[in-house]
Amino acid sequence: LQILDLEANQLGGPIPSSFKFLNKMTLLNLRRNRLTGISADAINQMDKLAALALDSNMIPGKLPEFNLPNLYGLTLSDNAFTGQIPISMAGLSNLEMLALDHNKLTGSLDILEGMTHLTHVYLDNNKWDHEINDGFFAGHENITHLDMSNCSIRGIVPDHFFKFPKLEVLDLSRNLLEGDLPGPAIASTNDTTTKLQYLSLHSNNITGPIPQGISKLKSLKHLDLSVNKMIGSINEELGELKGLEYLFLGNNDFSAGKLPAWLQNLTNLEELSLKNNNLSGEIPEWIGELTRLVLLDLGENFLNGTLPDSMGDLTKLWILILNSNNLRGSIPSSFRQLEYLETLLIDDNSFKGNTAPVCEGRGMDRITHFVSDCASNSSVSATAVSGSIGGWEDPVLAEIECECCTLCCLDEDITCNDDEWIAHHEGHWQSGYERVYWDFEENGIVSEVTDAYDTLAQAWGLP
Repeated sequence: LQILDLEANQLGGPIPSSFKFLNKMTLLNLRRNRLTGISADAINQMDKLAALALDSNMIPGKLPEFNLPNLYGLTLSDNAFTGQIPISMAGLSNLEMLALDHNKLTGSLDILEGMTHLTHVYLDNNKWDHEINDGFFAGHENITHLDMSNCSIRGIVPDHFFKFPKLEVLDLSRNLLEGDLPGPAIASTNDTTTKLQYLSLHSNNITGPIPQGISKLKSLKHLDLSVNKMIGSINEELGELKGLEYLFLGNNDFSAGKLPAWLQNLTNLEELSLKNNNLSGEIPEWIGELTRLVLLDLGENFLNGTLPDSMGDLTKLWILILNSNNLRGSIPSSFRQLEYLETLLIDDNSFKGNTAPVCEGRGMDRITHFVSDCASNSSVSATAVSGSIGGWEDPVLAEIECECCTLCCLDEDITCNDDEWIAHHEGHWQSGYERVYWDFEENGIVSEVTDAYDTLAQAWGLP
């Protein structure tokens, strides 16, 4: 027996010690079960093993000390492993894919420095005690995927990452990284020196401007620099990245300005978030040219004027966030075309009239989250939806009538819908770093896909 695939069979208990007799095994796939234990001694008897998949089980304790000279793929993700990476890991000299993500691992990553054959490295969602600098993984030029998101790592974004010729995915989001992005290294790249498609650095403490030369990253499809401390104007070179499908820049300290006109060049965009970016002026008519948009977030800015009729051309929209601006007027009749809309936030503006273009004709396709200024401090129906909103001496009438809102706010109530609706893209290697769902944390999940796991063959590129 050379290949054993028992993925997703609800197998429980420890891996049997009798597996040691399967000494001709080359691929063992036990992922997505309920296994609770593993004997490294038994597995080490399978000395021809090339691929071992144990992710998405319930195995606790320290990482096993494997001695498998032919192993090139090891996935231990989504278990309950604790402690540090064992020194024996350095002996897996042929390892190309290593997945330790979603455990409770701690300590240093120095042991991985000598494993220069690594191509796919997933270390995210652990608690590593590690600081990365310009020497970190400097010799790992074969790296294709590197995910170290939500790891409590400190330091900077190394410049050599942008010189790795095979790197396609770089996710360092939700960490404690500081300093400016390495502008000179980014500006020196070209089509032959970088294949970077997915760059996620959100939720760090990165400072400085968006670097000049960022337009050299021609392969970029996904760019997330949101929730940092970046300054300056929003670099117009981004308008040259025609392949961008996902652009999140919100919650930085960029200079005040209008919605950048170069955005109309990015006709492949599917998700765009410029939340809380000091934007002013009106939403331009050309916004309707971005017809692939599924998510548009312009909330918490200073946008004014009325909504353009062309927004009705965004017929693929699922999520539209416009709250906390200075917008006015009525909801355009063209919004009747937005039949896939699931989340709509227009509260804390000055809209008038009613929401008939959104509510009428939807049948059972009720909007999951719809918030507007449809409350008054004497409205029984409003208090039934949003709780007690009294406290003002003078009557305050609803600004807009809404029959299908899930939450009615009153302008004077600053606590109504005061959660930040931030929908980061938490990419997972199991889903090929494609969008699976939008997680708005306190406000819930929108449009969840129930099963986004790739097969083992897809995940490892096996035939």
